Amino acid sequence: MESPAQTVSRSATAISTGFSPSSDATARRCQPLLGTYVEIAASGPEGTVSLAITRAFDAIRRVQGLMSHHDPASELSRVNREAWRCPVPVHPWTLRVLRSARQLSGETHGAFDPTPPTHGQRGRAGTWEDVELRPDGRIRFRRPLQLDLGGIAKGFAVDRAVEVLRRLGMTRGWVNAGGDLRSFGGVPRTVHLRHPVLGAVLSESLPLGDAALATSAPTFTFGALGVPGRRGLLDPRSRSPLNAPRSVTVL
Repeated sequence: MESPAQTVSRSATAISTGFSPSSDATARRCQPLLGTYVEIAASGPEGTVSLAITRAFDAIRRVQGLMSHHDPASELSRVNREAWRCPVPVHPWTLRVLRSARQLSGETHGAFDPTPPTHGQRGRAGTWEDVELRPDGRIRFRRPLQLDLGGIAKGFAVDRAVEVLRRLGMTRGWVNAGGDLRSFGGVPRTVHLRHPVLGAVLSESLPLGDAALATSAPTFTFGALGVPGRRGLLDPRSRSPLNAPRSVTVL
């Protein structure tokens, strides 16, 4: 996840703006978070919608504060600095995401890898197999490495925001974090997918009801490795930037 001060990426998807008519109040707001624009819309009882959206943004901001790879004050940055020297205690949310990331790394034989090489690094240091998650809620690296949860923490943040909206009585809504989005409330709306090369062209559309959707495309991640012209998605086999004109959407 990039900080708002860095270049804000373009969304890999677009979503329709309307809700079906009802007696509920409806509101929609957008803020720069997670290295993109996060948009939240919700409907619920009159007088509660604005507060619910504010609390949902607070949850997203909390995930960013814990798991941002680019913020030196984040919990993840502290783990990257210290965990190869000694075990570091982490927040339950961070531990939960790390467990999921390690599980996905194992199940995909490293195709999903939260330990990408940093710019200028020669060879590899530690890998995801060197991440030790202890029962007492601490994390330890067996060898020096760098964790980057950008491939999983954004979706986790979206889930936490939806959780808040539902808990505060919202009857329907959606959260869109630059291509990672989730809708709830049983009112399908149309999601438009961008062309993987021509970002201004829509290539496909599909209805989204009570579901989540995520899109990845190299077109929308220029410069994410800190090198102008280089792309932020990596081929896990070669560890080099993925330049294929492809887009992958998971529903």
